[in-house]
Amino acid sequence: MSTTIKDILTSQSSAIDSLDRELIVAHAIQRPREFVLTYPEHPLTEEQCALTESLLKRRARHEPLAYLLGHREFFGLDFDVTPDTLIPRPETELMIEEIVKRESGIKMQESNDTKTCIVDVGTGSGCIIITLAKELLKNTPDIIPPLFFGVDISPEAIMVAQENARVYGLENTVLFSPSDLLENISEQLLDPSIGSLIITANLPYLSREIYEASMPDVRNFEPLSALVSNEEGLQHYRRLLKQIRSILSVKKMRTQLFFEISPEQKDGIEKLIGNYFPQASPRTLRDLSGKYRLTIVNI
Repeated sequence: MSTTIKDILTSQSSAIDSLDRELIVAHAIQRPREFVLTYPEHPLTEEQCALTESLLKRRARHEPLAYLLGHREFFGLDFDVTPDTLIPRPETELMIEEIVKRESGIKMQESNDTKTCIVDVGTGSGCIIITLAKELLKNTPDIIPPLFFGVDISPEAIMVAQENARVYGLENTVLFSPSDLLENISEQLLDPSIGSLIITANLPYLSREIYEASMPDVRNFEPLSALVSNEEGLQHYRRLLKQIRSILSVKKMRTQLFFEISPEQKDGIEKLIGNYFPQASPRTLRDLSGKYRLTIVNI
């Protein structure tokens, strides 16, 4: 007797969340989740059974669903993810909303011969910068387009981001390169054609203590180098702010920073920004769960 969808779903009923089970089965049989729910008596081939059982066992060991399926939705778009990249999270969508609100349409053009440059630092899968490119170019008239850069210290992550850009036809619009923060592109940012600069960053910001207390899905599978930072989780942001100050000491330009943080870091990141840019007035927004999440500053 053939194993059916119902057999698979009921056999794992207590070990794994029902939605996860349904998505794993759908992935294994290459059908939408709606098919899984509508046709519980559909038989699986031996290969499909073996793949499903393997994925369910891995999920039971807390391996993130996004890594098992190989993709994750972000701001209505689908992004490939691998263990070399962080998994996009809903709270990061706040950054997209705030930038689009400020920088849509003609505002992207400073004048007839200068443009805005947007740099996503620690780009990972590229979800932030690719989404921004799609959103900001959506209704843009025939003006000088903005420049989009994504940088990451991991060459493997850069490869994932480049593939995601290709899927959305942005391989020649969003440029990715390996870089330790802004180190490898600082000279490019001094180009006279750049009239304003937007820097987005979802850098490692977990302290060691918070990381050790995190869920097994995070602690045991997502890349440590993309999660943990010293100095109470702010070392990477300190280094980035130092690089930004160095760039702006050579070339003055309108600059906006958008930093995702851990909620308890609100006072720390605002103080840190003040140390490097005393004239700045950072403010931190709450995400949909009411937690401080996004620090914004105009320099």
